[in-house]
Amino acid sequence: MTGYAHLSDSELSRLGRLRCGVPGCRRTFRADGCDERVCGRHWRLADRRLRRLVTKVRAKARRLGWSAQLIALDQRLWTKGKAQVIERAMGL
Repeated sequence: MTGYAHLSDSELSRLGRLRCGVPGCRRTFRADGCDERVCGRHWRLADRRLRRLVTKVRAKARRLGWSAQLIALDQRLWTKGKAQVIERAMGL
């Protein structure tokens, strides 16, 4: 078998990998400082406006630095987007 999809979550974390946040998705990612991700196929299920807001907030944070306000805003947008993606991927 090739790839990482067949491994358990504990084996993936030992190898420094993360699963896509959508249940049942087999995509994995390198864990580079974050603790959750959503693959591109599923991220496109979020509203375009929400995706653009996340992009703008992260670009501003890279440009000016991560203030407490930007961290809180990014976290709220990410949580909303991830919930939306999971609902739409599951057909709810």
